[in-house]
Amino acid sequence: MGERTAYRRLADPKFQAELKKASQEMFQRTAAVLSSANIGCIKTLVDLHQDVAVQPNVRRGAARDVMELTLKFRDRADLELRLAALEEHVAGIVAGVSPTGDSQDPSQPPEIRSPS
Repeated sequence: MGERTAYRRLADPKFQAELKKASQEMFQRTAAVLSSANIGCIKTLVDLHQDVAVQPNVRRGAARDVMELTLKFRDRADLELRLAALEEHVAGIVAGVSPTGDSQDPSQPPEIRSPS
């Protein structure tokens, strides 16, 4: 694909939406894989207390790294979802549609309902 084609596609809102969705799905899958690896990391940490033949600093460092990556990816995936929901909400406000789907006057403040 040529450079001009790439920039033209990046300027297309439909393509941007598809790219964003694919990116969010990738982060969700990565977070899930890393989360499942956490059990192995915890087991590694427990094994360090039992296996004196293995250099504990090497195994502990690897386990800690995987756990840190898991938390970072999980946070990133969560933020991606929350940001997408917030962007959708703001777009609805700009378009004059309330979160419930009712039409609203954007010059008027939204109706605030107390929780039931």
